[in-house]
Amino acid sequence: MGPDIRPLDVSRMEDFLAFFDQDAFRDNPDWSACYCQFFYHTMQDPRWEEISGEENRGMARDNILGGRMRGYLAYSGNKVIGWCNAGPKTGYPLLMTDERVLSAEDAQIVSLVCYVVDARFRRQGIARALLRRACADARENGYAYAEAYPRILEQTDAGHYRGPKSLYEGEGFKVYRGLEKSLVMRLRLG
Repeated sequence: MGPDIRPLDVSRMEDFLAFFDQDAFRDNPDWSACYCQFFYHTMQDPRWEEISGEENRGMARDNILGGRMRGYLAYSGNKVIGWCNAGPKTGYPLLMTDERVLSAEDAQIVSLVCYVVDARFRRQGIARALLRRACADARENGYAYAEAYPRILEQTDAGHYRGPKSLYEGEGFKVYRGLEKSLVMRLRLG
């Protein structure tokens, strides 16, 4: 039996925060300050490297309370074991200020921008389960496409935080556009 996938909302905010406080980056402490806020900044924001974990935690809390941060939590019992940041493309300032990824369809796209799976639960289909749920809900909510941005030439779990190309190919995504260090991949939902 796979993980229980639940959408992030205010009632699950403390579960999200506890996951990032304790387990998300157990094997990658250098990234422990992100709280999945990278895509909520713009390409012109020079402060990203200087923002503390406490600031990002507060921003995540504010974004969840304000309904700006969306995504899915994977649970094993009552414990969060994985996360996928997935929401309307227009809700991610980083994407909307990057002309390389902009398109006429942006308002019809759900973007899958980040995955974090507890190291103890990797290679068990958690990211795939999160991806499938995000795409199913996007389809049900009338979105035309799901879009992802896997980094190419990555060899580590940390480097594949956007999901590996093979994950998306396995679910029917196709390369929409190639960039210098990543791809834009799309799945037609309709």
